[in-house]
Amino acid sequence: DMRDPRDERSGRILLAIAILVALAASLRDFFAPWDGGFKGAMTSLYEDVFVRNHLTFGLSATHWSPAFVIYPEGGGQWHWHHPPVYPLWLTLFAATLGHTEWVLRLAHLVLFLPGIPALYWLVRTVRDARTAGWAALLFSSTPLVGYFGPMVCYDGALMSACIVTAAAFYAHSMAPTRRSWIVAAACFFWTASLDFLGNFCGLGLFAMALLLPQPKRMALDVIKMLPV
Repeated sequence: DMRDPRDERSGRILLAIAILVALAASLRDFFAPWDGGFKGAMTSLYEDVFVRNHLTFGLSATHWSPAFVIYPEGGGQWHWHHPPVYPLWLTLFAATLGHTEWVLRLAHLVLFLPGIPALYWLVRTVRDARTAGWAALLFSSTPLVGYFGPMVCYDGALMSACIVTAAAFYAHSMAPTRRSWIVAAACFFWTASLDFLGNFCGLGLFAMALLLPQPKRMALDVIKMLPV
């Protein structure tokens, strides 16, 4: 390994600062009402309703799907604009730790924060540690990311999942094996399950594949993910 120790140290310091910046934005008033009860107000209140209905009526009544209203005689009004995975993830935490605002925020941060070290690893692998550190810091300190990233809705989780998927696919391209492909495909499946827009991550992977050392093989590996 011919990496410059000073460059590595600078990169790690910048990554640490990037994570601290993200945590500062994410944990502000963590245990107090924020923006009408949730950071993000209306969008987060939707998620709160979905979680409450899952816990109140049970998954057999909600059919594991986001539901605005459950009718006593059966059925309800469903929210089909997004897949059901994200509300179910929040419900898992709420059922375990209690249905409170900070629990839902915690559940979201578990999905949002991994995108920062994943971005650092990806850029460090392609370029160097210092560039990766600056990329992570610029990403976490961008106002749009600082506001929408920690918001209790699928957007921040989807953004992070796309970065993790890109990192997993790049790792696969460096040493292609069946296991590394399965890992990348699983990440893509999770990304697409968070929101329909996650499918566009597949287009990003295809574009990435065309720029890799084995473009035909990597592009074929992306095409194999179509059943996902």
